[in-house]
Amino acid sequence: MLKQIAIVAATMALAASLTLNVVGCSKDTGWNSVPLDHPEIVAAREEAKATYSEFVKLVKAKRPMTSYIVEVLIEEGDKSEYITLDVLSANDTEIRGTIIGFPKVVNHMSGEEITGLVSNLSDWRVETPEGDVKGGYVSDVRARLQRAGTGG
Repeated sequence: MLKQIAIVAATMALAASLTLNVVGCSKDTGWNSVPLDHPEIVAAREEAKATYSEFVKLVKAKRPMTSYIVEVLIEEGDKSEYITLDVLSANDTEIRGTIIGFPKVVNHMSGEEITGLVSNLSDWRVETPEGDVKGGYVSDVRARLQRAGTGG
């Protein structure tokens, strides 16, 4: 029981960190100060897209107590925003998931189930109950750039 509680807590912490990556909050927490066009962020986003087929395989073989998270750009007319999703299903073209966090620009709510396009993928991350992590390319780069003295 304690292990399950610890896993749930770890999953919630991961979701919270990815949410800060994407939607930030009302004040500058540091997560939102790395420009989206920073060369390392752009390269990390390309790596996430290049390895996306690995993520699809992991989602299709879903394991209990494992976290499957993506960041995807959601577009509505002239508005767009990166949203973090707790993934329910994924294929070569679409990712269906539940919104984690609180979108500020697009007209969606936390907990709402939406579908994002793989072409708008920014990042993916899988974390197992044992603590193994795959993906997280953009979030890892963003975290490193935010550390003092790294230019972020």
